[in-house]
Amino acid sequence: MTEIKVLKRNGKTVDFNITKIENAILYAMNDINYEDKESVSEIIESVQEQIEDIEEEIITVEEIQEIVVAELYSVDRKLGKVYNDYRNKKNANRTKQQEGLLSDEFISKYKHLPDPFPTDMSSFVFYRTYSRFLPKENRRERWWEVVKRVVEYNCSLAPTSVEEAEKLYDNIYNLRQFPSGRSLWVGGTEVSKKYPQANFNCSFSVLDEFDAFVECYYLLLIGAGVGFRVLPDDVAKLPKIRKDIEVIDMYYKSVPKGQRKEFTELVFPSKDIAKIIIGDSKEGWVKSLDMFLKLHYDSFYRDIKTILINYDNIRPAGEPLKTFGGTASGHSSVQLMFNKISKIIKNCANILDETYVKLKPIDCTDIANIIGENVVSGGR
Repeated sequence: MTEIKVLKRNGKTVDFNITKIENAILYAMNDINYEDKESVSEIIESVQEQIEDIEEEIITVEEIQEIVVAELYSVDRKLGKVYNDYRNKKNANRTKQQEGLLSDEFISKYKHLPDPFPTDMSSFVFYRTYSRFLPKENRRERWWEVVKRVVEYNCSLAPTSVEEAEKLYDNIYNLRQFPSGRSLWVGGTEVSKKYPQANFNCSFSVLDEFDAFVECYYLLLIGAGVGFRVLPDDVAKLPKIRKDIEVIDMYYKSVPKGQRKEFTELVFPSKDIAKIIIGDSKEGWVKSLDMFLKLHYDSFYRDIKTILINYDNIRPAGEPLKTFGGTASGHSSVQLMFNKISKIIKNCANILDETYVKLKPIDCTDIANIIGENVVSGGR
């Protein structure tokens, strides 16, 4: 056989070893009590020929496995399925193991070192912004713990060798290399799994449709940084918006925990009244802004004269936030956002007629900044 090198998942190159394939096939045969085990030699021969036909000096593990799976399916569909299931299980275990690339022996070298921050201010910023609270231990993370969390999370996103992970850890620990600031904050937490975009420092939107304001709100709420553009040509694409709608805040009476609505609802008490019941979630807050804007510009709601806003399902200020950490900001910031946006619409100088106005770039800039103002530290 022509000498072939195999590129492993950890980036290392080794000599091709057909025995490993043979053992894996025999495992699959034993699993289903496959009687014709003597046929393994014919299967191996066919696989070996196909690998040689590739005419590459280096072949990846994944390419070899695809050849083996296809060959087994051609011999016996059940045998091919068992081998493929075995392969997937190994891959899943491998991914799980990668989350623990940094051994206790390696980490122990850093545990008792003083934090490498050059000033008291940098130490303060770290503990205020990036160190997460550990409820079970009633304390905040140390620097070595944050680096471990972030490195293992980022290394779980792609095949990474132990050597690479350890080098990355040492570089970050000693302030020579960094991930995004937001990844330092949320990497490896439930936030990073539920809202992957939270790992990004920067995003950008062009405010040429009202949906763009809603998207900015969502990105800000999950922790991503957002920039926006409001050129005259962008804003000109926005539809005209009604200025004659009255917005009324309903009296806030907190719904008990466990009984709150998670998602926002839009109901119509009468033909000319719309009621927004804001849900207690990021998605709920975002949907409430979407509904608020649509009621002002979408002709489907042309009969609406009054918008009632119900805040009762929003958890009260100070209540702990399990996923993002910190405490809830309460309903007042959302209420202030809607009041300010309503005021901008009513005071818009670009009047079309008694009912409609056309927003200017300065109006859109103000609305975007008001949305950003609403997203307070601590998240939801």
